[in-house]
Amino acid sequence: MGNDFLKELGVETITESRSRRTMSLKERILNSISKEIELIKERDDLELKRIPKMVNGKETEVNENRFWKHSHSQKNKLLVSIKLKGKTFGLGKEVDRHKPNYILIENSKEELINLLENASKGLERIDENDDKFWKI
Repeated sequence: MGNDFLKELGVETITESRSRRTMSLKERILNSISKEIELIKERDDLELKRIPKMVNGKETEVNENRFWKHSHSQKNKLLVSIKLKGKTFGLGKEVDRHKPNYILIENSKEELINLLENASKGLERIDENDDKFWKI
């Protein structure tokens, strides 16, 4: 019925996709690393900020979710993981949310920036069509 109405009006119809090109997982992860490096450079130190969060209906303060956190067992070390929207990227391996593997480095802005820059360069060389590697 609706189609006949448009014919009677003498108009032409067309459908076009309105979706924009989405970035590949590789592009999104490289972009996430780049943003994290810029954030680290702007900071005086690597202390995690406390942010308010609703937990079971009550507001509580938690550490912000960054690529790094301080090791509990080795006070001068950082535990590092690459993340995308808060989820850990396993660098080709399955990630156990409750026991993720971390990269262990010295607690220093320079060390962290160097690690992330080197990781980014390495990830750029990996084929983005490698579905076994690029999974989150």
